[in-house]
Amino acid sequence: MPSEYLGAFHIVLDGMIKAGEIASMGHSVYAQVPWMPVTQPVRADAIQDIIFGALSHTIKVGATAMELADDLILPKDDVCRALEALELSGLIRETRQKHRYRLASPRMAQKIRQGASGRIFADVRHG
Repeated sequence: MPSEYLGAFHIVLDGMIKAGEIASMGHSVYAQVPWMPVTQPVRADAIQDIIFGALSHTIKVGATAMELADDLILPKDDVCRALEALELSGLIRETRQKHRYRLASPRMAQKIRQGASGRIFADVRHG
């Protein structure tokens, strides 16, 4: 994605999630949701997903909130809130250096870097 679009990317993802057009499958993978009457709201946070995906590439040294905000063209306050939520959920942790974060599990990071390769997605249709 061209860097000039990165700042709007999370806004588009949030809009599509709230509209029920896509759903977060976890590991920064999104799937189109087949049209159907809404049964329950889709809950996801595009900024957390983007940061989670970015941290999968910074295992050895980790990244600071400021580095992530600059690289992803996101507001620093939003990045700090997302880092706090991800840390509370146990998905990321601070490295030995203060204020640098990485994924809690190196194995999880490897799966995220591989993306959706090898995964099978199927449409869910109501008959």
